[in-house]
Amino acid sequence: MTKEHLINLTSLKKNQHAVIISITAGHKAAKRLADMGLTPNTPVMIVRKTLFCGPIEIKVRGSNLILGKGVASKILVKKL
Repeated sequence: MTKEHLINLTSLKKNQHAVIISITAGHKAAKRLADMGLTPNTPVMIVRKTLFCGPIEIKVRGSNLILGKGVASKILVKKL
């Protein structure tokens, strides 16, 4: 898969589905995200986005999570 097909999680719109391809965060942040179930090949859906630089709410593995925009921008996904 080429990088042209990848976008960061913050680029998705409400109700869009995607699959996580990679996480570009540092080791501690990547581990924290993995502990929350955010790992490569995991499907996600955008539940809610706030305007501008606010957090986003996603559905992953049957749970809703809220991520700050900075952390969410480190998650690369492929739209489904």
